[in-house]
Amino acid sequence: MTFYRPTEKDREKLKEPRGDVFEEKEFIEELKERDYSKIITVGDRVSHDIVNSGLEPDLYVTDGKTEQEKFGKEIDLAADRTFEAENPAGKITEEAWKAMRKGSALKCKTHVEIEGEEDLMGLPAVLFAPEDAVVVYGLWDRGAVLMEPSKENKDFVRDLLGLEKSDHLIVGGSWDHFHSGHRYIILTAYEKGEKIDIGISSDEMLREKLGEKPENSFEERKNNVESFLKGLGHEKFNNIELNGIYGNAVEEGETLLVTPETKKNGRKINLKREELGREKLELETVEKLKTLDGSIISSTEIRKGEMDENGLSR
Repeated sequence: MTFYRPTEKDREKLKEPRGDVFEEKEFIEELKERDYSKIITVGDRVSHDIVNSGLEPDLYVTDGKTEQEKFGKEIDLAADRTFEAENPAGKITEEAWKAMRKGSALKCKTHVEIEGEEDLMGLPAVLFAPEDAVVVYGLWDRGAVLMEPSKENKDFVRDLLGLEKSDHLIVGGSWDHFHSGHRYIILTAYEKGEKIDIGISSDEMLREKLGEKPENSFEERKNNVESFLKGLGHEKFNNIELNGIYGNAVEEGETLLVTPETKKNGRKINLKREELGREKLELETVEKLKTLDGSIISSTEIRKGEMDENGLSR
């Protein structure tokens, strides 16, 4: 399914680099001088050049080609996690967009491998990156561009793609042992919501669920959520302490972000809203991020010491 196809006007906008342009390998020296929290590369040639320089991209996106020809150089880009997606030239598919969101949620060396063409993958890379990261992509005739995920560049992506946002989106969880699955859900909320309310289980609610005192307090879990959202440059959010499934969702909101496992709670909330004569919330479903073997990245498994925050076995 096509997520985005640029118009002729869009193509003209995309021709203009939205960052600093460097010839040949000059961008390597620039990368070494600057202090970035995360290096994201889009393209086989820039990924190859960066790895050969001794630097390591945190997230790299390749399609096995450069300048429309098969990329002949050997690229040693072994990754901890790889996401594959089909993406024909001149568009962004739904599959490729989600692969970029997944890759952006991880805190390990990650590869998004595109079958087709990765030229437009710089757009989701910028949107989902923290503001203190850098996105590097190649210009076939001019070297490479270092693009920072600034508010201006993120707004450019949203406007170009015509991304629609709910005026008031609500999402809830325990956010215990804050992990990449949590980051993936929050990235989805960030993509789809203007104002975001994050429901966070109280210590008492989480204690009842676990049958023991939580290792991470409410304040610690709240701070993890806040830090991640602020890192993206998003300031329009509130934290709501939860002592049940409802939180503020009965009285407020326009959209409720749920997983397949929590969709039933969304229906209960809407039934309560109906009883009070309020309009139903739109239920937006997001699949949970999975491990290499297809299981869900889980705070429970992290607590047991069986996986790390990226879903990798310990």
